[in-house]
Amino acid sequence: MISLPFSAPISRRRGETLRDVRRHEYAHALAWSRPSFVRVRWFREAFSVGYDEDWDERPEFDQALFVSAYATTSPKEDFAETFMVLLRGDAEARAMPVGVRRKVQAVAGAVRARARR
Repeated sequence: MISLPFSAPISRRRGETLRDVRRHEYAHALAWSRPSFVRVRWFREAFSVGYDEDWDERPEFDQALFVSAYATTSPKEDFAETFMVLLRGDAEARAMPVGVRRKVQAVAGAVRARARR
């Protein structure tokens, strides 16, 4: 079950709409219900550490590498924010920075591979 707290940052701004928050939370639900999806090599290669790990030092927000500032709080949040962008359909955006596009493409590839099973 996905629950949204009353304090969820829901607005009309891109990344904060109710639809985007649901997409983000769906990524967490997917990781929780299918841990084998995120506890594999593709995840470590895309996000630099494992899903259940933390970075040695929290990275500073860099739009070339992270979808949002919130994505820098942990690999789990980086994955969820990236997954949200994938579901939103921004994966083909030409203006997407290379680092972000690489993560989105990694998640998209993992989703396609999982769907083929």
